[in-house]
Amino acid sequence: YYNLLNQWLIHKQESRSLTEYFEAQGYQSIAIYGMGELGQRLYNELKDSSVNVKYAIDKNPEGSYIDLEVITSEEKMEEVDVIVVTAIYAFDEINQSLSEQTEMKIISLEDVVFDM
Repeated sequence: YYNLLNQWLIHKQESRSLTEYFEAQGYQSIAIYGMGELGQRLYNELKDSSVNVKYAIDKNPEGSYIDLEVITSEEKMEEVDVIVVTAIYAFDEINQSLSEQTEMKIISLEDVVFDM
């Protein structure tokens, strides 16, 4: 997580927002998978931007303390342009599991931060 957070901080110090990545990719609506610290930071960065965070996906939806609908991965997922997985070390496993349930594009937060 250190490298990810360091790069994200570099972007912030350069007055850049992750919104730029989503806009450049044409992603207008997203879902966030994983509402731990990284998921909450991502939501806070995007909530007042042009990117519409429609909902979050988490194994423990009751544990979130944000003003966003949080569902489990077993529930019906509303269509979004992309699902952003914040649990970067489990990305491959989560990507495989989600890909069996949906045809929506799935990316890692790590890709967002390092591809800006």
